[in-house]
Amino acid sequence: MDTFLTSEKIETMLKDAPYEPALGIRFMQLTTTPIDGKKIALIAIKLDKGKQLIPHLHEVDGEILFPLTKGLLRLGKASNKKDKEGKIVVEWDKPQELIPCNALTILPGIPHHITAPDDSDCMVLFFLPETHLSVDRKFVTYP
Repeated sequence: MDTFLTSEKIETMLKDAPYEPALGIRFMQLTTTPIDGKKIALIAIKLDKGKQLIPHLHEVDGEILFPLTKGLLRLGKASNKKDKEGKIVVEWDKPQELIPCNALTILPGIPHHITAPDDSDCMVLFFLPETHLSVDRKFVTYP
């Protein structure tokens, strides 16, 4: 990977990333580095216009999201209840606009959900422990 990544370069790289048509998402891991004994990944996603990331939370570690384009983010409060599919029931806050280059921290235990605008794709970078992609990801109810 080159030392410098621009949003244009990331968008070009995402064109070759695996695509999930049902979800309308491209996803790729750009790089990793060990920090305090944890493997931290830089992940890029691109959601097709009007599509959404599956809502979830992480119990152990937080993450930083860095929007490259506009989008909508919803945060919520997890309950102790589960629905019939085993997803954690969430009381969702009102959506907030993702503003390009305005980083946000999502603390452990906070449900989160991203939606692309109806008229444009949404690209976001995530800085997170690799465990977020496997053992530390719990699915929650949709807003």
